[in-house]
Amino acid sequence: MIRHNLSYKLLALVVSLTLWYYVNSERNPQSVRTFTVPVQVHNLASGFIAESAVSEARVQITGLKSVVDSIQRDDVVAWVDMSGVRTGKNSAERPMGINTRISGISENDTEVSAEAIPVVTQVRIEAIAQKRVPVEVKFTSAAPPGYSYGDPVLSPEVVGVTGRATVVSKVRRVILNVPNQVAGGPVDDYFDLTALNATNHPVDGVQMEPAKVRLKVDFVQEPQTKTVIVSPNIVGQPKYPYRVIRVAVTPSAVTLQGKPRLLMGVSTVSTDRVSVEGATALVADDVSLRLPPGVEVVGRDRVRVSITIEPQGMQR
Repeated sequence: MIRHNLSYKLLALVVSLTLWYYVNSERNPQSVRTFTVPVQVHNLASGFIAESAVSEARVQITGLKSVVDSIQRDDVVAWVDMSGVRTGKNSAERPMGINTRISGISENDTEVSAEAIPVVTQVRIEAIAQKRVPVEVKFTSAAPPGYSYGDPVLSPEVVGVTGRATVVSKVRRVILNVPNQVAGGPVDDYFDLTALNATNHPVDGVQMEPAKVRLKVDFVQEPQTKTVIVSPNIVGQPKYPYRVIRVAVTPSAVTLQGKPRLLMGVSTVSTDRVSVEGATALVADDVSLRLPPGVEVVGRDRVRVSITIEPQGMQR
């Protein structure tokens, strides 16, 4: 009986299966969507940091169109599970499978499947290290004319540098750069820090605690210098018929130092008095300078005054 009209029966079966598949497809159509999402790291042991060589994965979702079309990108998660992964070194690399999850859909739901592309990623695991580094101040511009920077006061003076052990080991200095715009007056503000390596290049990938440091620094008025002529202060008259023939001052000019406003009107500086009263021969003496208040001499503060005295009418 089964073989009777077998060809017709087989044809009927194929037609019925085709109709069933067509009707089922119309009622429950299939769909495929692909989302690109970041690869996260889950369940990493304390004291370590990990980074996937693949920062993003394409997650291909296949299933009933009604379900697949309702999925949004934020519903899709791709991650590597670091549970139980340990390393006795500062760093290590391991291949890890990329897992996927879709929010609102059970993992046992057979109507939807998700697959990450790629399926495996290389994960670098590194120990987290920290060290304490003193902060150095670097002024990027000169102080205003006539002023210099005072001693900087930092709070705190030392900061913690944290990051991957291989990166933290490169940090040699921590610099606080004072920007140009604050060079016009006293400074009291918080500033960012920069970690530098042995060749004074910035080291990326580290965090500093605190991230900013308070700097207080005053401007100190710098004494200026000015070279002026020495004017001898000669008093008295030689004995008649002698007269003063020549006056020499050694040195003839001196350098003064003081605040700019005090030096502004000074062009000469006088000596203490040198008396030639009743003199008949050479008068020479080391005398002090008469300086304005608040002004000092750079170097010796005494000069030698030599006064040549000869009789009147003496031919030379």
